[in-house]
Amino acid sequence: MVMLKSMESDGSTDLPCVDNFDTTPCNIDFQLRDVKIEDNFDDKKIYSVRFCDFIPSMQHYCVSVGSNAVSVYKINEEMQKLDLIQHYIDTDINPPLPSSINHPHRDGDVAASKDKAESENFYTCTWALGIQNHVLVVAAGKRGVLKVLNTITMKACGLVGHGDLINELRTSPIDPGLVFSASKDRSVRLWNVRTMTCVAVFGGERGHRDEVLSLDIHILGNCMASSGMDTSIKIWNLKDPNLLYAIQISDDLSVVASTDKSFPVEFLQFPLYSTTQLHTDYVDCVRWVGDCLLTKSTNNRIVLWAPDAQRHKVQLWRIFLGVRIFNCIM
Repeated sequence: MVMLKSMESDGSTDLPCVDNFDTTPCNIDFQLRDVKIEDNFDDKKIYSVRFCDFIPSMQHYCVSVGSNAVSVYKINEEMQKLDLIQHYIDTDINPPLPSSINHPHRDGDVAASKDKAESENFYTCTWALGIQNHVLVVAAGKRGVLKVLNTITMKACGLVGHGDLINELRTSPIDPGLVFSASKDRSVRLWNVRTMTCVAVFGGERGHRDEVLSLDIHILGNCMASSGMDTSIKIWNLKDPNLLYAIQISDDLSVVASTDKSFPVEFLQFPLYSTTQLHTDYVDCVRWVGDCLLTKSTNNRIVLWAPDAQRHKVQLWRIFLGVRIFNCIM
């Protein structure tokens, strides 16, 4: 049972900075073994790399995404190099937009016009397990469509639901058939990639008021944290009875494939916990560390904290300001 309650911010953002920690760089030697240059990308950018860490036999596989390409690599331990195993190019495009529409773009993206159709630009990826335990790669980005790639059958399909670009994908640590997506449309969606179904939408009345930039699932799978451009961090209950029932019936192909009515998507509008006390700028990364949260904003502020539901405040552990990045020895 999740013991967190909803809280309202008292407007305070003046938190003490903890600076009595050791900043001495650790003497760890890293040796560069291999470099892969993906020269097929139009803008030469790779936005995300993810290892398949929930399947022991697949932990030496990784996937990278950027532009309209998805690449799957295998670590060749004997040769100490990366082998390209699979490569996927997305050729789908959105129709040209009217010149009167102001379309959002990331830095470096070519602005769409009424004369140019819009191609995909993948920003994020994750691994998942589909039906018959087929290993899947899920990628998403600029077009707001989740592309599900089956590494066994070499087939792909798209999941449509978001109204804008997708910033991050995460797989449930307790059910690798469930994938969460954070979008610029101010919502987080839960997908069942076994049956290609949208199960739930997190957002609405007490949801994010601006673009959702990041999300993470607790290792126990009982709650999810999300953050965004509204400077807030929210914690959502993944043990809600209605949500659990929706997940259960989403695995029933007879319900999903019913032509009588669409799948009953569950809408969750009220997070267990919400705060804007920790950051004054966009919160573009949130990660669980045990029962604590590590959150980062765009003004070089990283905070390690834990929600204190009983006192309706946050329990501050450590703040890092102007974080130094130490050089690694190659």
